[in-house]
Amino acid sequence: MGRPRLHNTEEEKTEAARGYRRAYYARQRDKLTRSAQKREKSQGKQDSNAPLVGRPRLHRTPEEKTEAARSYRRIYYERHRNRILAKNQEKYHIRDYGNKKCRSHWARPCDEIDACLQTLIGSSSAVFVEGLCTYFISNPDNADSSHTMRAAIDALEDLRQRAQSLVESVIEECGTGHDLSRTQDSVFRVRRILTAVEDVFAHAMLGVDYFVEAHGQGKLKHQITLDNTAVVP
Repeated sequence: MGRPRLHNTEEEKTEAARGYRRAYYARQRDKLTRSAQKREKSQGKQDSNAPLVGRPRLHRTPEEKTEAARSYRRIYYERHRNRILAKNQEKYHIRDYGNKKCRSHWARPCDEIDACLQTLIGSSSAVFVEGLCTYFISNPDNADSSHTMRAAIDALEDLRQRAQSLVESVIEECGTGHDLSRTQDSVFRVRRILTAVEDVFAHAMLGVDYFVEAHGQGKLKHQITLDNTAVVP
């Protein structure tokens, strides 16, 4: 027995492969024929109308293609019904559980921010800001009037930073949805009141006469915009 012949070129390798297949078919011809006949009989029992040999039917019109796609989906669903149902139930369970977890996790810090804002300004932001204006007009030479405005600005800025940090955390963990809208509402309320108080303080720093004139003409922000009542949702 000698060493097998080496086929170096692509043509030699291709021709050798063909020779191997012909030799194998010649040796196993009877066995392959019986196997093919059994397979054809089995297919004939499953679908007597289906051709045993031939190319698949081509669907040329859009209607034929649509109907073929529907038929394929129905067949696929029937074959894999249990697996599809189990997979969908698991997916919906995980999604619902995740949403409930996010809501319960973020509800408390939102409520705390709203409660702090409610304690600071009372029932109405317009009444709160107008009270700062009245106090300054009544006590223009009292340093406590400007200190009161600064203290309100500092407290509101702290709340704004807390609310904004909460929004960023919700986006990172939960994405968009109810929780994001909830936290963004808190940021909007705090920012709007903070802007109004900063506007009052800026006018006050220009002098009491200038402030009284602007206030009397209704040019301050809290006089122009609608009341932003801080009602906890």
